[in-house]
Order: sequence, then structure tokens, then C-alpha cells
Amino acid sequence: MVRAASVDLRKTSQDMKIAQLKFIRTELSAGMTFAAIALVRKGEAQARNRARARTAYNSALHFLDRVTMTREQLDEVRARLALLKQRLRTLGEGF
Repeated sequence: MVRAASVDLRKTSQDMKIAQLKFIRTELSAGMTFAAIALVRKGEAQARNRARARTAYNSALHFLDRVTMTREQLDEVRARLALLKQRLRTLGEGF
């Protein structure tokens, strides 16, 4: 009984890590989409989509230190963060 509970806990912990990484990747994908839209819009639509892209960037960055990743996963996430940051700067965001 104790062994089964231990296995269930490890499985739950692994599932949580996978979900957290998926969340960060989803935030980055959404941020890239909003940034791409903002790059082709003007006025309020551009500002709204730039703000959404920045929110996604901030969210991914916030949760980055809370997720255990492999070196490859971390490198991938950091590269995507850097690309999103670059696009946000192009849109006039300050960091």
C-alpha cells in the first residue's frame, strides 16, 4: 500500500513537471502570436496585442525558475524567451 502511494506520488510529481513545462511553452507560443499580430497592426490593436505578448513573456519568465527542466529544455525555453523579448523590443517595449 505504501509502495503504491509512493509510485502514485512520483507519477503525480512527474505529471506536474510536464504540465508546468507545457504551460511555459504555451505562454511563449501565445506571446509570439500576439507579437506577430502587433507587428502588422496599428494604433489600439497594436498596443493591445503588444501588451498581451508582454504579459505572456512575463508569465513564462515568472514560472521559469519553478520548473525543473533538462538542459535542452531550458536552452529551448531561454531561446524562445530571447526571441520574444527581441520582438517586444521591436514593438517598443522596454526592459
